[in-house]
Amino acid sequence: KGQKELQRAMAMLHSFWFSAGEKTFRYVLDDDPAWGIATFGIAALLMNNPLAGQGASPKAAETAAAALGFTHRKLRQMDKAFEHYRRALAIKPEHRGAHEYIGEAYLMVDDLAGAERQLSALRALCLVPCEELKDVEQAIAEYKAAKSPRRPGLATNDRCGRIV
Repeated sequence: KGQKELQRAMAMLHSFWFSAGEKTFRYVLDDDPAWGIATFGIAALLMNNPLAGQGASPKAAETAAAALGFTHRKLRQMDKAFEHYRRALAIKPEHRGAHEYIGEAYLMVDDLAGAERQLSALRALCLVPCEELKDVEQAIAEYKAAKSPRRPGLATNDRCGRIV
């Protein structure tokens, strides 16, 4: 009985059914406190988990999609990252975190125009300056600086042909 419920709880954990997973882990522990893996499962659910306490809901789905996109972006699996960010934005078009992360992802694939579209979206969403807006502005500025042909100590021509 305990093994079956433990497997069920792990499946819930991996399917982003955090509230139900936690309840199932607690059920296993109530039945037999010696199941240490159930305690570990509860800890895994709660430790640094922005989705802890959320069951299956649109909010949980949008946050999970953005989190999966973030994970794939960090692993440089860009196709999957874009897929998950687009899913998050389809569920909630005003998801500021998804706009920030997809904007940063566009820069990773050298799509400055895509990043600037996300910056525009964030400017519309953030009526007062928000962290996501600042982060994308900074990422774009750093991207442009890194791509600039101008390097300190080198004379270059400006658009008018003057040496600067």
